[in-house]
Amino acid sequence: MKHVNVRWNPVTQQWFCIKCGRTSDQANVDAAFEQLDPYECHVPAVEAPRAEPGTETVGLMKKPY
Repeated sequence: MKHVNVRWNPVTQQWFCIKCGRTSDQANVDAAFEQLDPYECHVPAVEAPRAEPGTETVGLMKKPY
């Protein structure tokens, strides 16, 4: 999915995609769309990477402070 909702941020003087957060420092919206077009629009992962099921992992103990 490409960037559909791109808006101007007057504080940073950049165009940004509301969904994925990618930015463009181009002067007009058409140039910003051209710069953002090669990238897919998806929300970045916020979860930590996890081991695949069946993989042996080592549990670390936290030090009590």
